[in-house]
Amino acid sequence: MVAASLLAVVLLAPPTSAPPTAAPPPDAAPQQPNSQQADPAEGAADGKPKWRSLFDGKTLTGWDVTAFGGEGEVAVEDGAILLPFGNNLTGVTVTKEVAKTLPTADYVLELEAKRVSGTDFFCGLTVPMWSPAEKKPSHASLILGGWGGGLVGLSSIDRFDASENETTTYHAFENDQWYRVRLEVTKAGVRALLDGEQLFAADIRDRIVSTRSEVNLSKPLGVSTYVTTGAIRGVRIRPLTEAEVKAVNKACEPFDATGGEPPVNEFGEKN
Repeated sequence: MVAASLLAVVLLAPPTSAPPTAAPPPDAAPQQPNSQQADPAEGAADGKPKWRSLFDGKTLTGWDVTAFGGEGEVAVEDGAILLPFGNNLTGVTVTKEVAKTLPTADYVLELEAKRVSGTDFFCGLTVPMWSPAEKKPSHASLILGGWGGGLVGLSSIDRFDASENETTTYHAFENDQWYRVRLEVTKAGVRALLDGEQLFAADIRDRIVSTRSEVNLSKPLGVSTYVTTGAIRGVRIRPLTEAEVKAVNKACEPFDATGGEPPVNEFGEKN
């Protein structure tokens, strides 16, 4: 009888269930795969102004294909804007609605760019700038990989282009490699960095700042390639803090021509 009673208890007992898994809070952010692209929201947490994303990674919303004539067929692929080989230029320019919201100075713009194929510039980044000598808003273009594939510089300062002024330098660019581009712009200077390393810091006080006529259609903000296929992604912009403006201006103070060497020689090698 005792054994029978014990057996009945065992048979009638409810089955043991595993403890419930805790549900994530309703506002928890979904996990994202690892990515080297910049987070547009970065900046607010460290006390700096929040980044504003200019490319959603999916569509050309906010951008127009630049009507250079002879341009390749622009497309969005794998989270990037593909700028195919053109005759000669292919590019995109922000829409008029976006253009109205852009600053002229005291801002930083970042993007990632790569050369897919070709031997000329894969990133001609035209941006708003101030022309101190003319005391009016203007524009200039950061050139990556021009004049045969390795030249870097700003077009133009006092009407001398990226191959002719003090920003001229050289870099060995690899195909299908993403490069992180950062351009810091104030009314007194412009500093360009590639993967965190300074390419140049130019003093523009009392200088004329302008673009070459070939890329006038990229104004006020656009990216172009020259007889080359390139791609861009992660385009974002934010204001510089007061401290950052001072730091950029300090970095752009005139170079002492009596000593020191340029950071990179004509072969793209560090001195």
